[in-house]
Amino acid sequence: MRSREIVRAKLEKLESGLTKLDFVLKRGGDVSEFLEVTEHMKQLVEEIKSYIEYEPRTGNELNTSI
Repeated sequence: MRSREIVRAKLEKLESGLTKLDFVLKRGGDVSEFLEVTEHMKQLVEEIKSYIEYEPRTGNELNTSI
């Protein structure tokens, strides 16, 4: 995977976002803060998907329709 480090960094940011959500819920944070974090996490997921999509496919990948 050419973008391994980029994807790893984005996944770490997602983990950080989950920790933030946990903290927001436990301390009784407001809805806007929760929505802000989830929106950022959704953007990260889309970025990760695009990095994966641009990776070259190997001959071992049987079902490319997924």
